[in-house]
Amino acid sequence: MMNLRRSDERGHARFDWLKSYHSFSFGDYYDPRHMGVSNLRVINEDWIAPAGGFPTHGHKDMEILTYVLEGALEHKDSMGNGSVIRPGDVQYMSAGTGVRHSEFNASDSETVHLLQIWLMPNRLGVTPRYDQRHFSAEERRGRLALLASPDGRGGSIATHQDGLLYATLLEDGESVIHRVEGDRQAYVHLARGDARVNGTALGAGDAVRVQGEPAVRIEAVGSAEVLVFDLPYTRRRPRARLNPRPAGQSPGASETKSNPSEDRRMSEKQVFDFPGAEIDVRWDGRLCIHIGECGGAAGELFVAGRDPWCVPDTTTKAEVREICERCPSGALTYTDKDGTPESAPGENTLTVSYNGPLFLHGELAIEGAPEDMPGLGFRVALCRCGQSKNKPFCDNSHAAARFEDPGAVGERGDGLSVRGGPLKVKPIADGPLMLDGNLSIRASSGRVAWECGKTWLCRCGESKNKPFCDGSHKAAGFKSD
Repeated sequence: MMNLRRSDERGHARFDWLKSYHSFSFGDYYDPRHMGVSNLRVINEDWIAPAGGFPTHGHKDMEILTYVLEGALEHKDSMGNGSVIRPGDVQYMSAGTGVRHSEFNASDSETVHLLQIWLMPNRLGVTPRYDQRHFSAEERRGRLALLASPDGRGGSIATHQDGLLYATLLEDGESVIHRVEGDRQAYVHLARGDARVNGTALGAGDAVRVQGEPAVRIEAVGSAEVLVFDLPYTRRRPRARLNPRPAGQSPGASETKSNPSEDRRMSEKQVFDFPGAEIDVRWDGRLCIHIGECGGAAGELFVAGRDPWCVPDTTTKAEVREICERCPSGALTYTDKDGTPESAPGENTLTVSYNGPLFLHGELAIEGAPEDMPGLGFRVALCRCGQSKNKPFCDNSHAAARFEDPGAVGERGDGLSVRGGPLKVKPIADGPLMLDGNLSIRASSGRVAWECGKTWLCRCGESKNKPFCDGSHKAAGFKSD
């Protein structure tokens, strides 16, 4: 069976410094039909303008490979690694327990063109690791060169994932064949040029998923640069369960670097229902910022690439409730058919995330919140960079805006005798967020830093006393609409 994925069908984001195409759901692009293939979670094709790039951000429990097609990419990370990645280089970073890094175009005049590849690991919580290898054009020309494998065979990069990554360079009429074992499948991504895969014509950026075929034959039409992934037929879950994200960690699906689309005005088309015998699940794309708590579900509740993505009957009702209630944006909700509603926690908390939104959890009453977003009664991610197109809610615009704030909280507040109860959230027109009720504010480190009954929080991104408002929205000309 051949499932074709055309280049122009991919999700995309475009900014003054970045053009990016997403083969699978990523950032603000979400399509439950395209959540990855087996343990292959991300293929992003990026063009980064001179001097542009991604500032320091974090990842956890993800196997990340970078394949440069043109130009040079400069990398620095919290492990002490610093390097420049050029065509023929393959960079590997196992995020494991957590790593932070930055990626910038190393040139002041030339665009860098690359593929960012993420695979789900076969083990969680490993020590972060870095590797970089050069695979010459001669090694890849007319043959499938093995770039990455679980055991580092044949001089490939050893990774914590069950998958093989090959690359080949072909001239007109040249062909290669890859044998596919019975319990495996192949995913072929055409990086450049034109080719035929088992007779199907592909152009640059096209890809095809090959299942149930004994072999994959790739023939160049003109010149072609091709990546081939050999993957398990189904995703094999990691040996350890993904724990809830520590307070204050930067948002993203498995620490996704999110890139907002040009138009974040959401529609009902982004609301999906997943019925079950005892409990139903709803996913609301108007709120989702792809934190990835759903990826931590046990069993087969959520499976990337499966249609439907969510099957509530594959696990217990208690597990469904737990995962939905962990979703910090309110995008995941449930309807328990015995009539048991979600209940508010005993404490109202707000976490000021690192370079990201305000995560609020409690007994919430958000002024102006639509009635068809029930998750907002308990959980919400609120914009604090001033750039969201979906105010007052976060839409990951902080990433493209390069919003930077460590999530420190310097004030202590007056303390609390009661920690729960109703918490009113009022977005002031062209001004701050007013929170009225018992509230505990936590710094990005997880430290309880401020407790009081009423406060005003910055949402323009300009306050010198973040997360609190200091009136900077007036000078900044902040507009809430």
